[in-house]
Amino acid sequence: MRIQVDARMVRAGGIGRYIREITGPWLDDDRVEAIRFLGRPEDLEPWFQSLGESSKASIAVWKDTPYSPVAQLRWPRLRQRGGAAPDVSFFPHYDVPLLYHPHPSVVTIHDLIHFKVPRAFPWWKRQAGLVLLKGALTRASRILTVSEYSRGDILGLRPDVMEKIEVVPNGVSQAFRPPTEVERRMAEKRLGHLRPFVLAMGNPRPHKNLQLVLEVVERVRGKWPELRLVLVGPGEGSMPEWAETVVADRDQDFRDLYALSEAFLFPSLYEGFGLPPLEAVACGTRVLASDRTSVPEVMAGRGLLLDPLDSSAWAEALLSLRDGTESLENALGGDEAGQRVVPSWGEASRLTLAILLAVAGEGEVVA
Repeated sequence: MRIQVDARMVRAGGIGRYIREITGPWLDDDRVEAIRFLGRPEDLEPWFQSLGESSKASIAVWKDTPYSPVAQLRWPRLRQRGGAAPDVSFFPHYDVPLLYHPHPSVVTIHDLIHFKVPRAFPWWKRQAGLVLLKGALTRASRILTVSEYSRGDILGLRPDVMEKIEVVPNGVSQAFRPPTEVERRMAEKRLGHLRPFVLAMGNPRPHKNLQLVLEVVERVRGKWPELRLVLVGPGEGSMPEWAETVVADRDQDFRDLYALSEAFLFPSLYEGFGLPPLEAVACGTRVLASDRTSVPEVMAGRGLLLDPLDSSAWAEALLSLRDGTESLENALGGDEAGQRVVPSWGEASRLTLAILLAVAGEGEVVA
């Protein structure tokens, strides 16, 4: 099978990880003859080198940014100079070509955040996104999404796509695991000055609800004055002296922060999946998470779920955690190994490839 992958966002945050984790293993699969990655060579070549030599991978240069009119206009020319037609095209987001959409195709729609959290995006971006989303839903041979919650959102918008939508949950990288004793000592040398701390991460968009984390830690410090907050990401503007914003760009950095934290806090108001709390669980970290949208489905009993609008409940839970309250430990799953079993990217990659194999075949371009 010859596969074509839109990899323009291979270095982006969550979607970039999705592209790398899902498609990388296909280069070692005997059922895959070749993969043509569409994107920037400067983004793709370092990734190829990290995977090792593979004669299956090739690059079709497409430097236009995603979600741009120019990319839409340039797509027909890119398709025409593409050489042998692929058996199936894979788009890891719903920014699909509207002109001469390739057939067959598989499109992943992670969430409908542009429409469910409208105040986080300007009106023009929502309108453009709606055009692309409807185009993807209409033109794709098969639609993938990452949770039953997102599937419900999509079907609420377009019930007629029920027969061609499937759920393939995201996974957790093997890099996320409890550190060894040596790794923990090294992490403590680098990060020990921050302890004790609770960890949170995300951008300052409204749905991430990071203001609640600041309120919770401020409440808790009245009884736990040495507790600090470590926030991975751009932060919330001016931060109190007991909070620190850090940048982590390697899985090892994230793993060490998860492992050394007292707990990971995830108070998001909207998620199509929500990967960080699962990564924290895999590292042996206790998780307090929102009880909204897809988060309960993804956590599946691996953490304590709380109302993301009730800062007093989160503060009470943190203090109970400090005191080792047995009921809270039970709610968090204790130290039972089974509670730390999380879905893997390997399984997500295999399931996605199986779907591409199922839909692959000769097909004319849909104009």
